[in-house]
Amino acid sequence: GVELVLYFQTMGMLFNRGRGRMTRNNKFLACFSTALLFLITIYISTEAVFGEEMWIVHAADPGGPVLYFEENASIWYQTWGTVAALMLNWLADGLMIYRCYVISNNFYVVTFPLFLFVATWALGILEVWASGSPGTNFFKGKATQIELAYFLTTVGLNIVTTSLICLRILSQAKHVERAMGRSRAHIYTNATALIIESALPYTVGGIAAAVAVGLNSDISVLMETVYMMFACISPQLLILRVLYGRVWTRETTT
Repeated sequence: GVELVLYFQTMGMLFNRGRGRMTRNNKFLACFSTALLFLITIYISTEAVFGEEMWIVHAADPGGPVLYFEENASIWYQTWGTVAALMLNWLADGLMIYRCYVISNNFYVVTFPLFLFVATWALGILEVWASGSPGTNFFKGKATQIELAYFLTTVGLNIVTTSLICLRILSQAKHVERAMGRSRAHIYTNATALIIESALPYTVGGIAAAVAVGLNSDISVLMETVYMMFACISPQLLILRVLYGRVWTRETTT
């Protein structure tokens, strides 16, 4: 629901701006926002269908929901959900690396995040293979080990980019106040700006999900779902700030 509200608000602003012709930048933001909505819809839908099959349709089968889960964890539409979640992560992570580059105005700052980003691609592909193979279980064996490695890598990337963005904003706050005046600079340096620019909820959600997966907790599926929601909502909030003209740019930091 939240994502739908943010999405239609974003698209409304984009189409109102480009009544004649949309700029290339606005077209990109529209496509990016649509991709976020499309991927989170696939992920949530596959989880909902699998949950219905496990807890309602096959609840009375011999072995109950537990046996159904173990025998059908690698069903084809669950693999679709996994791929959608990975692509959603990659979009969010790519946007965060780009924002980190824009705010720092230094390519060398994002060298390590880029290395981690490439690693998440490799681990993500391995995760799809390990969890989607016939007879495998997403929460057992190699699939679990690869999933944990993927989570640790992507959450590490989130922590690095969030920390770099926060440090840059805080270190430049006084400079921006002197250049723009306190009232104008407050748009770029307040707590809301810090949280949205750094995608802090996305990072915190990732840490919680990684801990749950690492401990093999019963709430790991719930935490992963929350993490995926933040992977969608955090970039969408950032795009809205772009449209409102309240994001940090290279000009803001120079």
